[in-house]
Amino acid sequence: MFPDDESVASDSVTMGNPLSTVIAKYFMEGFEEKAIDTFELKPTLWLRYMDDIFVILSQSRDALNLFVDHSSIKFTMETEQEQRIAFPDVLIERCSDRLTYKVYRKPTQ
Repeated sequence: MFPDDESVASDSVTMGNPLSTVIAKYFMEGFEEKAIDTFELKPTLWLRYMDDIFVILSQSRDALNLFVDHSSIKFTMETEQEQRIAFPDVLIERCSDRLTYKVYRKPTQ
């Protein structure tokens, strides 16, 4: 059984705690199932690495904002700029009907 959003919002685990990764993964799996099953606008693509989520929605920007606001979780969101977006160490580029990718290094590295 997955915790509901309210119980998670009131409880937290410190980042240095060895269990924080396991608890975060457990919570995100439950959140994904609930969000995808209950939200009427289904994403075209949903990929997650730990707590980073890459989503493609074919609907409007307003639909994207509605999807993000669907939960009590505080999301930070980046959208593509010039048909490109970085997703943990990968630069994804939209080229007509396909996605291409290459290794991405932040400018600070």
